[in-house]
Amino acid sequence: MKVGSALYRIIYRYMRGRYVLSEKDLDHRTKKFIRDNVMIALCGMGVFILVAGAYGINRHREAGQINLSRRDYGQGEESRMLILEKGEESTRIEVRLKERQLSPKEIREDMDEMFAGLPETLKGENKSLSFVRKPLLFAERIDGYPFLLSYESEDYSFLRADGSLGDQAEGLGPGEKKYVDLTVKAVCGSIQKEKKYQIGIMAAEKEKETVFTAAENMIRKKEEESRHQRSMSLPSDYQGISIRQEEKEQSVYGLFLLLFTAVPALPLHRFLSLKEGSERIRRQTKKDFTTIVNLLALFMGTGASFPMAVRRINKDYRRKKKKQGERYAFEKMLVMEQQLDAGISQRQACRDFGNQFEETQYRKLASVLIQGFRKGARESRRLMSLAEEEAFRDRIDQVRKEGEEAATRLVFPMVVLLMTVLVLVMF
Repeated sequence: MKVGSALYRIIYRYMRGRYVLSEKDLDHRTKKFIRDNVMIALCGMGVFILVAGAYGINRHREAGQINLSRRDYGQGEESRMLILEKGEESTRIEVRLKERQLSPKEIREDMDEMFAGLPETLKGENKSLSFVRKPLLFAERIDGYPFLLSYESEDYSFLRADGSLGDQAEGLGPGEKKYVDLTVKAVCGSIQKEKKYQIGIMAAEKEKETVFTAAENMIRKKEEESRHQRSMSLPSDYQGISIRQEEKEQSVYGLFLLLFTAVPALPLHRFLSLKEGSERIRRQTKKDFTTIVNLLALFMGTGASFPMAVRRINKDYRRKKKKQGERYAFEKMLVMEQQLDAGISQRQACRDFGNQFEETQYRKLASVLIQGFRKGARESRRLMSLAEEEAFRDRIDQVRKEGEEAATRLVFPMVVLLMTVLVLVMF
């Protein structure tokens, strides 16, 4: 409970220094901020526990034995390193795992399964093989099957070897259809199987060109030209189109690291953002103090009453607010004007104004104003003149302090730069 109360007081103080709200609204906003961050932390911890638990269960199943996964058929062999230990002696050996070999029965069963689902792959963008208006998709391999496929068309004038529609297909009339037999052969080692599919070809549809059509055609051409090479090179920019490769998925360890850092990082980031915003407002408020004192002294020195001086300051602030943005101290001046318009006494409005700030200068200003109300206009002008001089000295001290802090912040980058130069010189 003590920790919760201390956390509430800290966040409430930052909220009060960041937002111009009533005590009730500040209390509600503080509790909501704490509640949201607790929920974020709990959800993040839950996800982390689920992922870690699933990974631990999987590792527990493998306890007592070492499983070396073998690549599927057609993916080639793989090399693994093992460490053998006995007592204080140890050695490293290399194990070359051949690709998994399928039995003849497995090959035939997989072929039947592959041929049953092949029409879905063959049809490409067409509705079915009975209504073909666009090129078919002739894949050399089907994902999950170790077979090499070849295609043979009964009539290449209607259906070409690459799956595109032939010249004769363009001559078909509306609603006219030409049936062509397509023979697909699957080969796996010494085992092979053929199956025929009847293709219903209709008038070919011309592909609609998009802004990426030229780039897609270039990529297909590059792929065909580089099939005998180990890699394919593509330009990163082609006719104003940017080309980049999708990043590979991260490993499970990367996911653990991401969750481990993200769970506490998000609430911490929100808290630090709130703290930074509060400190920025405090620095801004200190700078605005001199301006407010000068304006009050100026208007009250010309004979204007205190409420009139406040209204003239706020009028000028409202006019500049769109360009320079909200200023915390001047927003509090707007609240004080509303209190004066509502009939609250000048003393109470000044006292409430001073209590809204953590900076002692504003409390002193409120005390000076209240004393001036008691002693009359002449004494009030004298006190405001003294407050103006003190505010000017505080402003000079503040500028000097900011200069010293800026010089201190430059020390670390200078040390890093010096160390870099020393490393370059030595090595």
